[in-house]
Amino acid sequence: MTITEAFLPLHNGQTTPGEAIGIVGWHNHRDPTDALWIYGRGDCPAVRLLGDGSAGPGGLVRECSGELAGCLADLLALPAPNAPRAPRLIRARRPSLWPP
Repeated sequence: MTITEAFLPLHNGQTTPGEAIGIVGWHNHRDPTDALWIYGRGDCPAVRLLGDGSAGPGGLVRECSGELAGCLADLLALPAPNAPRAPRLIRARRPSLWPP
């Protein structure tokens, strides 16, 4: 059985065992995955990611951060993954090694 959604505590190696520094939650729509990290009411990054597939490599298609309510509303407002207006353009990543 595949887990398609969950919320789990985040731990930092610096904290004592059992002490959480935040919560991460995700919902997998089969291909895109929406994820939300909650570190505090005003510190909540959220993303929609596409996985690698026949269309090419996956990556980040939507990102926001800020207040919990705003980030959650942003994720919930995204169109269904196969809807015509759903985000599909992968954001470019900076190369890890610059050519001389």
